[in-house]
Amino acid sequence: VRPAFIAYVDDRCTGCAGSPVCLSACRSSALEIVPDMESYPFRRMRVNPLRCTGCGACVSHGENGINLTGCPWNAIRLMPVMCAFGKSAQIARKTAVTT
Repeated sequence: VRPAFIAYVDDRCTGCAGSPVCLSACRSSALEIVPDMESYPFRRMRVNPLRCTGCGACVSHGENGINLTGCPWNAIRLMPVMCAFGKSAQIARKTAVTT
């Protein structure tokens, strides 16, 4: 079953200095921290769209019940899958995991 929503990380992501709350909150291991080629030596988050279940844990709360109003940089959002894959040329390149 395909989820109705998928996480999208935009260019505001800073990787939270190597300790991103979203990474520990993701239950499906869909987030990974990767080098930010435009801002070396910084890193940023990337979503594997094949693993993301659209649960929103990366957006709405952190570890140990800590409530957040979202990513501190407002860089992660849920978007409808149809919208995400409708813009596949732009978004899928940013979020797809290369093997």
